[in-house]
Amino acid sequence: MRKINLKAKNLSANANNQQGPSGKISLLVGFFILLLAGGLYGVVFYLQSSQAKKIKLVKGEIVAIKRSLDTNENFKEVYDFQSRLLEIDKMIKEKVLQIDVLNRVSGATLGETTVKNLKVSVKNGASDLDMALRVSDLGMLSKQLESYNTINSAEQATLKGSGLKDDAVEATINFSVPKKQEELSNERD
Repeated sequence: MRKINLKAKNLSANANNQQGPSGKISLLVGFFILLLAGGLYGVVFYLQSSQAKKIKLVKGEIVAIKRSLDTNENFKEVYDFQSRLLEIDKMIKEKVLQIDVLNRVSGATLGETTVKNLKVSVKNGASDLDMALRVSDLGMLSKQLESYNTINSAEQATLKGSGLKDDAVEATINFSVPKKQEELSNERD
C-alpha cells in the first residue's frame, strides 16, 4: 500500500504565520479581561467593606443614643410628662362630668332633704350615685325619689334601705345619671 501525504506544503507554512499574531492578540485580550474582572472584584470588595464599616458605625451610634436616652432624666421626664398630661385630661373630663351631675342632683334635691353621704362613681359615661338622705317623713322621701327620677331621663332611683331615727326618716338610695345628649354628641365629633 502506498502512503498518501495529505498535508500541503504551502498551507502549513501560511497557517503558522497567521496563527502567531492572532494567538498573541487573544492572549492580550484574555489578560485584559482577567485584569478587568480582578479590578471589578476589587471595587466591589472595597465598596462592600466600606458599607459594612458604615453600617457598624451607625449601629454603634444607635446603641449610644438609646443608652443616653435611657440614662437621660430629661427624656424620662418629658415622656412621663406626656403620660401625665393624658391622665390629667382624662381626670378633667371625668370631673367636669361629675360636677355637672352634682349640679343636676342639687337642682333636684328638695329643700327639706338633707344629704348625709354621697358617693359618685363613673362607669361607661354614666354616674352611679349612692346617697344617704334624711327627710321628715315617708311622704317627703317619696317626693324626693320622684324628683330624682326626673333628672334627664335617669333610671329609677331605688330605695336600698330606710329607718326612723330622731323623729326623721333616714334612707339610702341608688340611681344612675347618664351624660347629657350634648356631651355625647361632642364626643362623637
